[in-house]
Amino acid sequence: MRYLPANAQITAVSVFTDGPTSSNSGSPSTATATLTSDQFVAANGTITLTNVGFGLLTSGNPLWDNKASSVRVGVKVTAHLPDGSTPDRTVYLEKVVPLYNAGEIAGAAGHRYGNLFPTLGSDGWSTGDTYNFISQRVASSALPWLFNDVSREHGGVFHNVPSATPDPMHHNHRWGLEMDVRYFGMAVSANQLGLNGASGENDQGTHRLAALTAARNAQTAVTPNTSDPNWVAIVQWIKDNRNVLDCLTGSNLP
Repeated sequence: MRYLPANAQITAVSVFTDGPTSSNSGSPSTATATLTSDQFVAANGTITLTNVGFGLLTSGNPLWDNKASSVRVGVKVTAHLPDGSTPDRTVYLEKVVPLYNAGEIAGAAGHRYGNLFPTLGSDGWSTGDTYNFISQRVASSALPWLFNDVSREHGGVFHNVPSATPDPMHHNHRWGLEMDVRYFGMAVSANQLGLNGASGENDQGTHRLAALTAARNAQTAVTPNTSDPNWVAIVQWIKDNRNVLDCLTGSNLP
């Protein structure tokens, strides 16, 4: 950052974020969170900050507790001028979108079927809106759904670990908005795990494909055999998926 006059003595620099939150009454409000910086250097009209970060985010700040969707980054500078005055000025640099770890939502572990980058911050980071979307649906025990990748801790491109090659299956997942969701289902028999629980579908849908193939082979070109057990199971599975998707995307959760 640049400042004038260049011979001013910069005595303090603080970095912070602020953004809209919601109070218990539902009326708009704002909150501020202080950022951390190792140090600042001010010389010849230029201020340089190093290692700016959020530091330890503890509960009690409505900016983070309410999962603000966007915040502004601001800098407050206090100076001692040649005329003896000590003014301060605040400037806002840009808006940023914080990401929150949806994998830490209470009960989320039972709704996840994978976790990449466990030593690099994990892969469940989401915007405030996405976080709240997941939180509301995790709280609904009647909603049998499993989710996986959202975004990396700092967003950006998913890479295959340990290489730095971009994962071709994850062109998106960079902004905390997209998430992987598995198909939902019902246990057709004891050895065909459905998705109604943390067990997941261990064969990655192989048995579902087998049932679909068997249902197709049981049909004739003239009249569908709607009493075939595989046909019945696949049709019911499709209906289950549609019902749960309606619940996921709607406001009336079960």
